[in-house]
This record gives sequence, structure tokens and C-alpha cells, in this order.
Amino acid sequence: MARLLSVFNNSNHNASICCANQTEKGSAFKDEGAFIDTVIDDSGDKWNGLQLKCKFQYVFRNIYIWDDNWNFKFTEITCGAEYIFKISHSQGVIRLVIEDNGIILLNNDDGANSIYPREEHYRFYKMFFDEDKWVVKPSDK
Repeated sequence: MARLLSVFNNSNHNASICCANQTEKGSAFKDEGAFIDTVIDDSGDKWNGLQLKCKFQYVFRNIYIWDDNWNFKFTEITCGAEYIFKISHSQGVIRLVIEDNGIILLNNDDGANSIYPREEHYRFYKMFFDEDKWVVKPSDK
């Protein structure tokens, strides 16, 4: 199971993380962080995952973060776009940084997540939208 450790908000808008039952796990205003330390549900049902509410690229985002059989998924509910990472370790830990132009996903454990479908591991990934499709750019190794 992957675990979301924290969220840092470097954007000009609020960001919050909720569980499936709408229980807030934490929120962060501009230039603040929130310690979340929550396991990401691995039942394969996105509605049981974590919900990230934030704004970037001038659009409010409602993103479900969930685990589907060793596939770590980000689903943006409004446009239906989905991006999949491969989970390589059973105890992966991630952190999210929200910026005005996208999200940065940090792998705390080396190789915990890899870009899908290749098994190439990167320390962090920059995620944003282009024409309602997820674009993910890995960092240099």
C-alpha cells in the first residue's frame, strides 16, 4: 500500500485532502504544508481513495488518488482524465507539492513508484494538464 505523507501548497489557492467519506485529512493555504500520513486505499475503487481539491492552471481540480492492483492512479473527476503510475514497492511513500502550474509528486522511497508502463524510477514527477489530458514529466535520475 502506498501512503500519502504530506501535501505542501506552493500555489496561490487553498488545497485540501479528504477521505472517501469526506472526512478532511488536512488542508494547506498558500505556502503552508499539511501532514497527512494516510494509506491510499488499495481496493481498486477510486471512490474509496483520497480526494485532492486544489486549483492549478487557472482551473479548480477535484482529483481522486487511488490504488488499483499495484497501479497508482490520479483521476481528475471533472474532465475524466486519468494517469497511472506503477507501484513497485508495497510500502511506497509519496509527498505532493501543489503549484500554480501543476503538481509535483515526490517519491520518498527510492523506486517506490515508476512511470507507467516502463519500470523506470525517478525521484519526482511534474504533473499538469494539456487539453484535458494529464502530462507527466519525470525528473532526471
